[in-house]
Amino acid sequence: MGENKKFQISELKFSDIQEATNLVVSQMDNTDMWKGSDFDKKSIALILCNCVFTDNNIAFVAKFNNEIIGIVSGYITKPYYKKGVEVREYGVCLKPEFRGKQIGKLLLCKWIQWGIDKTRNTGDIYMAFMSGENKEEFDKKMNSICFEEVGSFYKLNKIKLQKKGIL
Repeated sequence: MGENKKFQISELKFSDIQEATNLVVSQMDNTDMWKGSDFDKKSIALILCNCVFTDNNIAFVAKFNNEIIGIVSGYITKPYYKKGVEVREYGVCLKPEFRGKQIGKLLLCKWIQWGIDKTRNTGDIYMAFMSGENKEEFDKKMNSICFEEVGSFYKLNKIKLQKKGIL
């Protein structure tokens, strides 16, 4: 996967947790979808610490001029309702002024590749619609990277992903 030359995408480091937490919190403050949730700065920082220090959690950040402008984080879980594992996202966050420039897609592709590698391609990969944006627009974006709506989630269609050569 080629990365946009203006941006750097890398795994979250401990030294970046505060800046990444501030980014997520600032974006949460700009949307109504988080009102009434239990997520606060402390819980976001804890999730991001888990992404740095535990094996089945990950976060990738996009930086522009050494400033974090986007993040995707996720984890591997063993659901009680089926055999095997699933890869799920904690969330995706991108500063508004950097949206529409394929940075979010690059972050998601990095997270998807991590999930495929980590589960040896045996885990299903899911995302949830928890966005303040238009659902139809979100559907188009998810379909463009081979996710299909399954109930209230989106499941990665790995066969389509391979055929499109996205990863």
